[in-house]
Amino acid sequence: MGFGAVPEVVSQGRGSHASFPPSEVDEGRGGDLVASFESMPLAIDAALTDLPVQTNQWWTRLLIEPFGPTIWPYPLAARPERDGLRVFFPKELNDIGTDMHLGPGIALRAESTVAVETKSRADIVLADFETDAYPSGWTVSGAAFGLKPATGILPTQGPVEGFFGKGFVNSYHGGDASTGVLASPPFVIERRRIEFLLGGGSHPGLTGARLLVDGSPVRTATARLHQEKPKPVVWEVGELVGQTARLEIFDQATGGWGHVIADHFLQTDRESPLGEGGTSSLRFEKSHVLRHGDWSLTLRMTAADPAAGGVDFTLGRGMPFYWAEFRDADAVVEPLASAVFQDEQEAPAAFPIRDERWIVAFPDRKFAVHMPPGAVAELEQARVRIRFAAGGPRIVSVTPLAQGSRAVDFASAALHPPRNTRLSWTYEPAQARVRTVWDITLDDPAACMVQGWLPHHWRAGGSSALDLTGPEYLTPRGRLRTASGNHFEWEFPFEGFSPVQPAPTDGGFDPARMESYLTNFASHCAVPPDTYWGGKQLVRIGVALQAAREMKLADSASKLEKVLRGSLADWFSYTPGEKQHYFAYYPHWKALVGFRDSYGSDRFNDHHFHYGYFTVASALLGLRDPSFLGDYGAMATLVAKQYANWERTDARFPFFRTFDIWEGHSHAAGTSGPNGNNQESSSEAMQSWVGLVLLGSALNNDAMRDAGAMGYAMERAATMEYWFNHPAWKSGESNWSPNYKHDTVGILWSAGQVFGTFFSGDPAWIYGIQWLPTHPAMDYLSHDPAFFGHLYQCMWREREGWLQSENDRLRTERESRGETFQAAPNTIEAIEPPLANYLLGFQAGFDPQAASATLDKLWKAKSPITADVAGAPFSYLSAHSALSLGLREWDWRSDSPLVAVHFNPTTRTRTFLAVNFAPTPKAIKIHRAGGESLTLTVPASGFQSLRVPAEK
Repeated sequence: MGFGAVPEVVSQGRGSHASFPPSEVDEGRGGDLVASFESMPLAIDAALTDLPVQTNQWWTRLLIEPFGPTIWPYPLAARPERDGLRVFFPKELNDIGTDMHLGPGIALRAESTVAVETKSRADIVLADFETDAYPSGWTVSGAAFGLKPATGILPTQGPVEGFFGKGFVNSYHGGDASTGVLASPPFVIERRRIEFLLGGGSHPGLTGARLLVDGSPVRTATARLHQEKPKPVVWEVGELVGQTARLEIFDQATGGWGHVIADHFLQTDRESPLGEGGTSSLRFEKSHVLRHGDWSLTLRMTAADPAAGGVDFTLGRGMPFYWAEFRDADAVVEPLASAVFQDEQEAPAAFPIRDERWIVAFPDRKFAVHMPPGAVAELEQARVRIRFAAGGPRIVSVTPLAQGSRAVDFASAALHPPRNTRLSWTYEPAQARVRTVWDITLDDPAACMVQGWLPHHWRAGGSSALDLTGPEYLTPRGRLRTASGNHFEWEFPFEGFSPVQPAPTDGGFDPARMESYLTNFASHCAVPPDTYWGGKQLVRIGVALQAAREMKLADSASKLEKVLRGSLADWFSYTPGEKQHYFAYYPHWKALVGFRDSYGSDRFNDHHFHYGYFTVASALLGLRDPSFLGDYGAMATLVAKQYANWERTDARFPFFRTFDIWEGHSHAAGTSGPNGNNQESSSEAMQSWVGLVLLGSALNNDAMRDAGAMGYAMERAATMEYWFNHPAWKSGESNWSPNYKHDTVGILWSAGQVFGTFFSGDPAWIYGIQWLPTHPAMDYLSHDPAFFGHLYQCMWREREGWLQSENDRLRTERESRGETFQAAPNTIEAIEPPLANYLLGFQAGFDPQAASATLDKLWKAKSPITADVAGAPFSYLSAHSALSLGLREWDWRSDSPLVAVHFNPTTRTRTFLAVNFAPTPKAIKIHRAGGESLTLTVPASGFQSLRVPAEK
């Protein structure tokens, strides 16, 4: 498959983009990968096919994998299967505090009212590995399987997902090199099939599971691919019924992927494989997204014969419900064998049930089932079939019962799924806040939703007259608190920032050294060909340009401005046949993608990271060269809309592609994953909002600016809560499990969090990826200097243990080859220059004295760190700017978002900073609670600073 034509040049001002990706983008990929992706069929309703496709969301995986992925709306989790939806109520985290256990689930299925009913005997669970030890009679040999089931990833292992409950078999104890066998006691084969989940390494004969009869293997399986998500395996054993057998899970592989993952061994008569069905006779041929709101989703499942019926499943973020609306079908509730049934008062249920509410109870969790008046629930072996009244509503919902809650607490919305959810916002600069409004549309105006809110809402946001005393739940993001209503309002602080600072004036600042940095950088600032590294360089050039202008270094400023304008004009223009530095539109997905791509950006990965650099750089250039925005502002706007389209009426892009509106932070994975979505660098996500605020201000586009303020305000709150756990420092109330023994998060996942990165295990990078890039508009990273100083020390402490292990590993490796080895010390001098400069730039935000002293020491020692042309100018400038200005005061307000106020306790001076993109001078009002105020007149397309004596 290929694109098969030459794209048109689509003009945007003086800029342009390709109408679709040219065939050149697939050169060197080993196939038509971009072409195939752009044209791939999507599981979406026909009514939505001409609308933008919502990528990068918590549910996006369902567009390309309609059955199988686990989605996490909170407080429940769900897995669409071939005959319905399996619902989970996660309540606890694993032993290391990184992932939530799904726990036992129940399935909502459909039974056609016209299909021939089939009955099957109940399943026999051979082992589900849900206890703290291996099941009775199971024996372990070797070291690979440990002494008990795993409850999460083991050291150095990648994320594991897709197992049932909280425990599973994992032979990664000791890494891939370890070996062993886990064997079951003898059992009698009593059903026609044995099913289980199997993953890990694909090494036939070396890793997998086998069934032995009389000591000889009669069935063997290995993972189909190297994968940490186990997949269903089915053994047909009808001819062996009545014989005695044993199971063995084995790992004899010692190389890469030399481990096995297994879970949930069953004997069954069911036709459908584990994880893809139950005893329902109605299997679905198709599942697709029927509709979605800003934080709600409806899936439609349809049988091969539409006349056989189907079901629509609706779920919403923070809503403790799953709604199922049945078409020409009865409902089936199918729990695991360990469940019992109770009535609404939690007494044993007597079937048939005609009450509108009843309970499925497990030993450690309960689900309330709601059904409409006239419906009857009948027990059929281990499942419950709900027959609806003729002509009545055909809807069922399931609710997790938090401790102390009752089924009746959820009655108002139990039969009224959300038809739409919608966010709106207002930015109020003079009050330094963003007001957000959250509206839920139900069929019945009298019905009232139970809506949950995460810590970044109820702790960082402010709300009046909101009663958060409803049921509470644990989520991977911390405590979910609920309130009843269909309309909610939250306010988030947004104090703005200044993207420019004056030349430092503190006594330790060496203008000649800074001049040499900028001169050298201006001569070595070529822009890489891809959108990530190219984008990073564009922002460095933009920041260096402001510094050169403030230091009156005309020659360097001229060179930097020329390179920046030429590079951005190149990126923002498409010429047929060019290989790099251009954007192309995806008509099928409705997206704008830059080429060369990198890190999966051709599939929408990391777009806010990459393109946030472009919007920041465009605005910084526009401040010095307004004509650039006149020429290329239209293309810069499209790039901004690719990751954060704020206009619902612009059908070229989905609404806020990368931003999870309810969870309050962005997602990086374009098509998400089998267990939800993720994000690594919270700071690069924050920079994407900086870009929107700056570019919106530069283009006099208040809607863009205000959207940036909204995203900045919410993502900052989410970052402080979920990546940094700031409340634990301030009040002792942690969002994390006490078993999570770290002080930051490297990657946030839908199901939990990881102390790691996608590219390095060094804690300096795990922390540092949340602290870059270094420039004035990122000053939220100095909002609480004491806390960030604490975080900086935590990084060094964690690195000490990691470095010792790394040194031991390298010593053994080198000495085995007869080489000498020098252990690396845990010092800034021993860290690679780019990272070291990021760390020092971060330190400058809370302790500029220490950062500048370290930089001076490194300079005298002729360290490569201070010779790093891409990093040293910015860490040095950041440290001395903070020494000159002092740290920021956050209680000042302004009628512009591009204002910052600093106080220097040494000089007892206060400095006011303001930027004006307008073509005429602007009087900006700045005030402080308590009555202090002033007006700062900023020149056209300019920057103004005012330093005055201060009493503080």
